[in-house]
Amino acid sequence: MIDSLDEYRKMLEELCMLFIQALDDLKAKGMISEAEYIEHTETKRRFLENIN
Repeated sequence: MIDSLDEYRKMLEELCMLFIQALDDLKAKGMISEAEYIEHTETKRRFLENIN
């Protein structure tokens, strides 16, 4: 069982980074547009900036 807020933050940080990597790949392959990329990464990047 996860017992601390820091552990949740670390898990969310890792999840955000993995999600951004997946979006990077999709964008590089032309499967999503620049607008879609920005829409889906903006909140995750802001979260990562705020926790560090």
